[in-house]
Amino acid sequence: MVLCDYESYIACPERVSELYRDQAAWARQSILNCAGMGKFSSDRTIAEYAEEIWDVTTLEVEATVQHCLHEGICLEKH
Repeated sequence: MVLCDYESYIACPERVSELYRDQAAWARQSILNCAGMGKFSSDRTIAEYAEEIWDVTTLEVEATVQHCLHEGICLEKH
């Protein structure tokens, strides 16, 4: 049972290497992968812990330039 997917396991690095050699395909796949990601799981987990386990409320804070640079994003006010 352990070895039933061994062939596909061994083939995967080959497919990754082949894709990496095609830089346009690699870039496209990388962008699609990032675009398809959901909310970062640790953010959700920490929020759930805060509410359900620690029984604390979260506070809204205003992002500063330093925060934007640190996080790699800037938030617009609505």
